[in-house]
Amino acid sequence: MKILVMGGTGLFGGRLIKKLVGDGHEIFALTRSTSSHAKLKSTGTTPVDANLESNTPLILPVIDAVVHAAALFRFSGPREPFFRINVDGTVALLQAAAKTFVYISATGILMDNGGTPIRDADESAPTFQNHFSAYLMSKARAKPLVLAANKLGFRTIAPRPPAICGPGDPFSRALPEAVRSGQFAFINRGDTLLQPARGQCDRSQTMRS
Repeated sequence: MKILVMGGTGLFGGRLIKKLVGDGHEIFALTRSTSSHAKLKSTGTTPVDANLESNTPLILPVIDAVVHAAALFRFSGPREPFFRINVDGTVALLQAAAKTFVYISATGILMDNGGTPIRDADESAPTFQNHFSAYLMSKARAKPLVLAANKLGFRTIAPRPPAICGPGDPFSRALPEAVRSGQFAFINRGDTLLQPARGQCDRSQTMRS
């Protein structure tokens, strides 16, 4: 398959590209920076110069699928840049994509501002559209747009990972130092549960192959 990966130089996208290339797929990755070209090419990926924030229509190479794993990510901040990149950019990509669209969402879109515990959530669990976090609000607003685009001949799906971590991510780098400095503590004695296996994928009820 010919697959375009958004966020190909990031933690998740970079590892996904390695796996897809190893499986024999032809991989493309959108980039706004020529400095990313060498890094992408070294993984067997073809760089595609484009900008999701541009006002001009996005033109993609002929592809079979898009994996959209790119986003402006900070827990909060002014809403405008989050919505411009995470919502408007996703819409632009949807309009240019073909056949299959995989949108990497976030479990946090289920959280409300009061920190209400979420138990036994599945695909029908409501999302919180007005979160104080501009990041989570933008992800919650983009997800239904992705699912609504599903139609005959164009599949959309929105996996919701609770956290993406591993070698090279900022959390893994910061945790050892936090433990050594005495700044690390378990919340609720470490008894708080996180269930990443159930209810982490939204799929349109009208999906067809």
